Parts: sequence; structure tokens; C-alpha cells
Amino acid sequence: MFQALSIGESVPSTDFDAVVHSVFRSALNLNLEDNKLLTLVLPDQPDLPHGIRINAPADFSFTGFRIGERATRRDNFLRLASLTVGLSGAPKWISALTAFHADPSDTSVRLAWQAAWRALNMRQRLARTTIVADALFVSNENEKTSPISRRAATGMRALLDAAQRFDSQAASSAASQLIGLGEGLTPSGDDLLAGFLAGLHCAVGENTQRAQFLSEFGEAAIRLSSRTNDISRAYIYHAAHGRVSSRIADLARALCGSTFRARLQPALAAALQMGHSSGMDAVTGLLCGIVAFSNARPRFSPVLS
Repeated sequence: MFQALSIGESVPSTDFDAVVHSVFRSALNLNLEDNKLLTLVLPDQPDLPHGIRINAPADFSFTGFRIGERATRRDNFLRLASLTVGLSGAPKWISALTAFHADPSDTSVRLAWQAAWRALNMRQRLARTTIVADALFVSNENEKTSPISRRAATGMRALLDAAQRFDSQAASSAASQLIGLGEGLTPSGDDLLAGFLAGLHCAVGENTQRAQFLSEFGEAAIRLSSRTNDISRAYIYHAAHGRVSSRIADLARALCGSTFRARLQPALAAALQMGHSSGMDAVTGLLCGIVAFSNARPRFSPVLS
């Protein structure tokens, strides 16, 4: 039997039934009765709002489980045919993005943001990723960029413009260009959108106009997420409510809080290494979302002057 190391804030605290949705070496997705996902992850994986991190040994893998296999939670134990996880006493993972109060006009926040933006672009170019953050904000069409990159650029620029005007309908239209865009387990467009939503939550503060825009846009993003796969949809759903993985939350905290600035480089490195390009795409969205309400943002680039 294993023990839970952490339990995400969105994991049901009452008994439930589920079935195995999808299987990976370091993650096992369960489909709950309300059609939402719950994800079991190994100790070296980030905490998730809809996840349970377990104290499995280093050589453990989820690959032996079968899609459709039944799972139940009863009396603080999660049970599958060949796995039992004790849930009692595990700390709850809460990302609390709205507590960060990102203020791009603050010098320390601006400098941290710029350092992260430069490092992100360098990493994307070295990895030859489809999405490169700077390229999203070049006004002229570049024939060398892929159709995915060009469509992402159109969507992200429209999102930033809509956020600046608090136009949730325009933001929804822009987001529709990103949903399901790209290939992979979580397409690049979905990761950009989830990161952008997270960034908005960091920047909303106590401004009621921003909060109203974010509420309306978040609901629209959740509706649009029906167009993509179940795993991406879960991340978008939680990001719309300000809930993200611990790696994204750690980076946001390091960007926004001066007392955490020493952790910026390790937090950024950890976030960027998630998946093949998912981490880089999500960080691109996060950085754009953090400055989306800022008047310091030039027209074609979110780089703060």
C-alpha cells in the first residue's frame, strides 16, 4: 500500500467510483462519475489541483494498469485491483494564484518578468519548438513560421488586446483559435490558453473590472474546452478557476514576490521542462497573462519597457 503525499484542492473529499481513463509511466488518469479527471502521479511529478501524488518507489510505473479498470474511494482509501493508496493525513495542494498580486509596474516584478521572458525564448529556440514566444508578437507574417505558430500568434495577440479592453466576447473569439491547436497530449494552443488564464489570475488583484472580465472569459474558455481532448480540458478547466500545477504556481510566486526572487531560476527551469514543449507553451501563456492588463505593454510585444 502507498500513501498520498499531497492531494489537490479539487479532488473529491467524499467517496466516489471511477474508471481508468488513460495510462502513462508516471501518471494514471481516472474518470470520475461527473466526467472530470483525477490524476495519480509519482513523487517526482508536480502537485496538481486534480491530482494525488503518491510515495511510490523510483522503479514504479503505472503502465501495468488497464483502461476501463475500476477504482473506488472508500473510508480514506483509493483502491484499484492492484493498488491501494491511503489518503488520510495528506496535505492539500492549493495554488492560490490570486494571492500573488502581480504588478508589472513594480520594478522587481518587471525585471523578473524580463529575465524569465529572455530565458524562455532562448530555451524555445534551442529546442526548435513550434511556438517561440517572441515570434508570436512580430507584426509581419514570416513565411518560415508554421501555420500553427501563425495561428497561435493571431490568437494570442487578440487575447491580449481583448484583455486590455475587458472584452470577454472578443477574448472568447481569440481563444477559439487556440483550442486544440497543435499536436500531442496537450496541444500547444491549449497550453498557451491555460497559462494565460493562470497569468490573469495572478494579475487580477482587487480590481473588480478585471475580476468580472476573468470570470466571464474563464466560463467561455471552459465551454470552448469541449473542442479538445479530456486531459487538456482538465487543465483549462482548473486554470480558469485559478488552479494550476505546483511548478507553474512556484514560477508565478517567484515572479511576483520579492521574497521568492532567489527561486526564480530553479522555478523557471522546472516549469520549462514539463513535457516536450507543454511547459514552455504554458510559461509563454503565463507571462503574457501576467502583463495582459498592463498599460506598459507595447502593441506587438508583451516585453515591458
